Amino acid sequence: MTQKLELSQITRLYNAAVQQQLRAYMTQWGMDSQEELDLFNARKVNALLTLFWQYYRGAKGAKQKQMALNYDWSALLDEESKAFSNNAKLSRVRRMQMHAVLTKQRVLLDCFAWFGGIRMRAKHGA
Repeated sequence: MTQKLELSQITRLYNAAVQQQLRAYMTQWGMDSQEELDLFNARKVNALLTLFWQYYRGAKGAKQKQMALNYDWSALLDEESKAFSNNAKLSRVRRMQMHAVLTKQRVLLDCFAWFGGIRMRAKHGA
């Protein structure tokens, strides 16, 4: 990313209010089957993880990483999505990442970041 990421932007970038409004409309439109709700919650959890990784991987040094980790990421998720974050319909890796973010396990997150970097270099060449 070319622009500097500020922790103060997280709430705006995640935009939970729009997601809540969409969830309300899903019921009105008859799109509230369990399968559709699972897809919706998976999208929310994946969006949160993507946003987290943008900040965590973009951090310059240990202090900025710790600031990203100290952010209250769980406050962005509603109870339905928090419960879904441990659902088997999410990949095991995504569940482990979400757990590490919510419990602030920096060593595990650094391992994920390291493996992710290797995977990206292997996939895209470096």
